[in-house]
Amino acid sequence: MSRTLWLDSTVAGKLATVKRLCELAVQAGWGVRVHPQIHLEQARSLALSCAQSGISFNSATFNSFLAKYGIPVREFCLDMPTAEAWGRRLAERYPAPGAWNQAKRSALGLAPANARAPMTTDWWVALAAEDDPESVLVTNDQGAEWAPLRGADRVWSDAEAEGHLLGETGAPV
Repeated sequence: MSRTLWLDSTVAGKLATVKRLCELAVQAGWGVRVHPQIHLEQARSLALSCAQSGISFNSATFNSFLAKYGIPVREFCLDMPTAEAWGRRLAERYPAPGAWNQAKRSALGLAPANARAPMTTDWWVALAAEDDPESVLVTNDQGAEWAPLRGADRVWSDAEAEGHLLGETGAPV
């Protein structure tokens, strides 16, 4: 199994960075993938930009970039066993009353409060990446959702990913 870079939305929207990481990943024998929720966010952003510019959004053109750089959009199915496993994982990670809600609020940059916070895309991506032991997530986000991956040295910024892929940091490539 080859190592894989997962691109978060903080990186996926920067085309020059994605191109550079893909080129380096191919040279280093790594794969690159995108979670479907990140793909959705990028498609929405591009469609909005096109609409604001009076241009028709063309998904074939959008997807040709992914194909050109060999980036699959990972299939995602939240089935019953996965939902239960992730639920247990989150319960173990946040066992204190209110801790899960506070982690979600923290990831959103909100002050601690009793109001409930939603589970954002980042949490779904982080949980899916945790299940892929050969993956490293590339994000410039410092949120709580990435903490377990960060603790296992499986989160890199885009600059760190480039450095690792280039072999400048001494990390195996």
